[in-house]
Amino acid sequence: MGKFVTFGSLLLFIMIGFQTQTASANTIQVFVDGKKIHFSDMMPIIENGRVLVPLRAVQEGFGSNINWDQQTRMITSVKDKGSQQTKLIYQIDSPYVLQHYQNGNQQQQMVEKIDVPAKLVQNRTMVPLRSTTESMGYSVQWSQKDWTVTIKSNPSIKPIAGDLQYPVSGESEKLVEMEFDIFFLTNAERVKHGVKPLILDLEVNQVARKKSQDMHDQRYFAHRSPVYGSPFDMLTHFGITYRSAGENIAAGYQSAQAVVTGWMNSEGHRKNILNSRFERIGVGYYYGANEYRSYYTQMFLTK
Repeated sequence: MGKFVTFGSLLLFIMIGFQTQTASANTIQVFVDGKKIHFSDMMPIIENGRVLVPLRAVQEGFGSNINWDQQTRMITSVKDKGSQQTKLIYQIDSPYVLQHYQNGNQQQQMVEKIDVPAKLVQNRTMVPLRSTTESMGYSVQWSQKDWTVTIKSNPSIKPIAGDLQYPVSGESEKLVEMEFDIFFLTNAERVKHGVKPLILDLEVNQVARKKSQDMHDQRYFAHRSPVYGSPFDMLTHFGITYRSAGENIAAGYQSAQAVVTGWMNSEGHRKNILNSRFERIGVGYYYGANEYRSYYTQMFLTK
């Protein structure tokens, strides 16, 4: 194994149709099962050809409970219906939404990439209409003619499958957009090459993030950590069980696309990314002041 130097960046692997615009839409009317939603202080808007609505007003119209975390800038919406529960987690300015659905013993957790991120407008959280409705199992129709949104409930509140989403396992108190970017780009490469997408394991994510920070803090670039040992030792140290595992690391790259392209252009890293034996991945990103600034880790495994 060795270091691959490309344009000042490092890689290392181991194996076991609308223009941008914002418009006020004071005339937009929203109906849920025939009942009109009244927006007290913030009306829906149109941005990039998408209708954005105040999350709280719409979700509370569905009977959901909303929680805002000022520190993480994360919004959690929870709806219960009989034995079913759907939980959505948005983060301001992030295009990623975590969806967790449970019906008795049946559980499904996904992360979806939406084309317009949640954003704050006049201290109100605005989200794409289609995301906030279909993620709760509702159907939605938009009438351009009279600027009316019609939302209808369904017996199931299971999120309707979106165009761009992948499975997730576990929970995390911190969502890092760079890590989701790398995860989506990695799965895009697997799909392009006929390989099943990976599950994002949020517990492994935390280990991968610690590895990236460890490389920064301890000033090294290698698979073996002076603190935790090999990647396999590190996974075991943090209670992660596995049958097979692998690791890609990188440093110095300025974007998710750049680092994934770098890995794909290196035979060993590419083999890890496209390895059909691997079922799960954790992605860790850390940015600091030392040498390469940006440090990246992918941990692959099969349980």
